[in-house]
Amino acid sequence: MKAESTNIKLNEELLSKQTEIALKISRYAYLLCLVLFLILKFILDVDGFLPFIFLSYSICSFLNNSMYRFHGRIVIVSNVFFALAFLYILLISLFSGGLTSPFVSMSAVSIVGSFISGLKHGRFFLALGIIVFSLLFLFDIMGWVPDHGFTEIQQRYFALLTYAFNFTISGAAGLIIAKTSFRGYQAKKEVDKQKLIIEKSRKEIELEKEKSDNLLLNILPVEIAEELKEKGSADTRLIDFVTVLFTDFKGFTALSEILSSQDLVKEINICFSTFDHIMEKHNIEKIKTIGDSYMAAGGLPTVNETHAQDVVKAALEIQQFMLDLAEKKKANNEPFFEIRIGVHTGPVIAGIVGVKKFQYDIWGDTVNTASRMESSGNVGKVNISESTYQIVKNNDEYSFESRGKIEAKGKGLLEMFFVERKDMSGVK
Repeated sequence: MKAESTNIKLNEELLSKQTEIALKISRYAYLLCLVLFLILKFILDVDGFLPFIFLSYSICSFLNNSMYRFHGRIVIVSNVFFALAFLYILLISLFSGGLTSPFVSMSAVSIVGSFISGLKHGRFFLALGIIVFSLLFLFDIMGWVPDHGFTEIQQRYFALLTYAFNFTISGAAGLIIAKTSFRGYQAKKEVDKQKLIIEKSRKEIELEKEKSDNLLLNILPVEIAEELKEKGSADTRLIDFVTVLFTDFKGFTALSEILSSQDLVKEINICFSTFDHIMEKHNIEKIKTIGDSYMAAGGLPTVNETHAQDVVKAALEIQQFMLDLAEKKKANNEPFFEIRIGVHTGPVIAGIVGVKKFQYDIWGDTVNTASRMESSGNVGKVNISESTYQIVKNNDEYSFESRGKIEAKGKGLLEMFFVERKDMSGVK
């Protein structure tokens, strides 16, 4: 929109300057026509209406300029002015030799005028040139070119005057064309410059928007981010079946006393970054981290039927990663994290809370139970609830160890199972 308005403004300025140039040339033209009338009538003593063609053109041009100056537009005499311009070129050409007249080139000037005057009178000038050429050609063929009856001296002076007048008008037209072309070039250059600035700004805006979108998608699920951008808010949803995963490091407090704060954060970042990649790989939504705890859920915000299988696969992959990491740390005699993992399947409420530093979160008894699966599990093990077990128990890749009913804080006795890959030599 800004580029278009700039373009329109520049075009209006250009047309205004063209009009001023045309009016200035017109003022010189009517003065010249008046001089030619006086010379033809009172010095060369030419009889007939030929001198009065110059006079009529001069008067109409003067009126036209005056009306434009006072009213801001060409009024009243505009049609008469253009009609006389047509008669002027035709009659002067006829009475000064037909097609051989030096004024024939004025028809070409009128064609050029069609490109100068703009849309309003451009068609008239174009038609004027074509008609004059056609009529002169017809009159020449039919032998209708009149004999002006000039004496030799009059013929010489008249030829000199017509050449001078034609040169002046042609030069004026050339000046208008040159200035118009230059103004047009400047306008186009300015418009192109504005377009480049706008395009650069547009790309910068798109880049910033892309950064903002990526940042938003790094915080929220895609569907929730799109809803938030579209509506300014996201609806809270009840999702009947999701599978929630909790992890927690054993002895984190004790380990924090051994490692420096920088090394501690570095180790946590290595683990959680790997967990993030694993979640992304298995189409699981990371919910949040709370200290050294990691929480994720499968089957939301887009509902799917593979969430339990996906989460168990991810849990076993985390288990394998932590075992491999522990082996490396042991070999270098370095301290390492041990992990407990808990998984439970059930309904949750999901949505965004707050207006600042908001995040996508889930609530409900399923979340509490998944947390109890983690805290009631063993180090290095993936502990799943009965509801999750019932969904994944027929998977031939896994082996299960029933733990029976175990007391969970605030939940009473809960049926629990350890799950492992049948081949624990590595995770593919």
